[in-house]
Amino acid sequence: MDSKLKKLGAVPVLLLAGIACAKAQTVTIGSATGQPGSTVQIDISFQPGATPVAGYDVIFDYDNTILSGDPTCVDDSATGPGISNCTVDAGTQTVTISRAHTSNLAAAHTSYSVSFAIAAAAAEGSYPLAHNPDPSSYFDTLGDPVDAGSFVDGAIGIVLEGPPTVNITPGSDPVVLGGGNYGTTSPATTIPVTLTTLEGPDTASYTCSGAGTSAPFIFTPLSGGPFTNTSPDPADISVSCTLGASEVTGAVSCARTGGDTTPVTFSVTCPAGTQTLPTLGSNPADGGTININPGMVDDTSNGSLIVTPTGGVGENPATVSCSATAPIGIMPSAASLLPGDGPATFAVSCPLTTEEQNYAAAVTCSGTDATGDFEWSYDVFCPAGLELPAIPTFIPASSLWSKLALFGMFAALGLLVLGLRRNH
Repeated sequence: MDSKLKKLGAVPVLLLAGIACAKAQTVTIGSATGQPGSTVQIDISFQPGATPVAGYDVIFDYDNTILSGDPTCVDDSATGPGISNCTVDAGTQTVTISRAHTSNLAAAHTSYSVSFAIAAAAAEGSYPLAHNPDPSSYFDTLGDPVDAGSFVDGAIGIVLEGPPTVNITPGSDPVVLGGGNYGTTSPATTIPVTLTTLEGPDTASYTCSGAGTSAPFIFTPLSGGPFTNTSPDPADISVSCTLGASEVTGAVSCARTGGDTTPVTFSVTCPAGTQTLPTLGSNPADGGTININPGMVDDTSNGSLIVTPTGGVGENPATVSCSATAPIGIMPSAASLLPGDGPATFAVSCPLTTEEQNYAAAVTCSGTDATGDFEWSYDVFCPAGLELPAIPTFIPASSLWSKLALFGMFAALGLLVLGLRRNH
């Protein structure tokens, strides 16, 4: 007999044990457990005590709503002395058991058994067989009532047979998970999983699937079972998610086998993670000077303004826009920098003259980062342009220029002579 059957019959057994310790007569209305549609037998038994008695009457009630017919008595009088009688009154829903003898009852015995046919639609539970205190009594050999013992009530226990049912109870639909920073894992939410057990060897299981069980969701376990009617409750389902830039909702369907095979459907929602912009810094720093590289006079030379992001999480960029006052130029005019991006380089240009030039606050930038809105300003230093030495108009005969010119003239004459000889 399994634990459920034992529980249903526990109360009468405890009462009997307590009375037996008191050494008094007891008549016990038995207990039995069965399935809907089965027949159970209740034994009415006698246990002698210190004060002898010659007979007894016990009258007990029953509930006919759980039965498919009237109880029937099975004569067990041969197991005990005297005359026994069993009467069923369907109108009052009572059973009367009597035993009378000319001498005291000295031996334990079963006077009668009563058969109860449980209805097929009977609900599970424990249904008492309670004695009526006033009519139930003990008698001496003269037939007079004596206060010499007690009566122990019984019960009919009804348990259902079949596979257990897996209960998955999300509690809300959708199941909204906890929040946190972008890219982190949300706190886990528990979905209880329990079993409703019956009797018998059949099993039950479940398997969950759907968008709510895959990334960004973390859904464990996806399945469970097989579970029997004696299994403890399964592990609960744990759901969390990786928090992204926007809210995500996914559907879940848990197929079940066993007692109730209706799928359990619900959805889970992963909220958007908290995002923070990176902090922007520049080289040179705000208020510093951008130095233009050397170059030839009248050429345009460049310098650099480097903007670097640090920190931040998420997919929202910090932004910076820059402009320059002529003749200074800057390219590009703006940049968007995500957390984790490398630096952005702005090329600052300046036309070089024969003199160095300082341009105050020639480059200005503004934007938004983790600190809020900002404005930066930079001076620009342009060095003097480099010049090539001028070619002289008078070349002395002893100079390098003179020697080169003479060598070139002789070379030309030699080529001319060679050409004339070949033509003749």
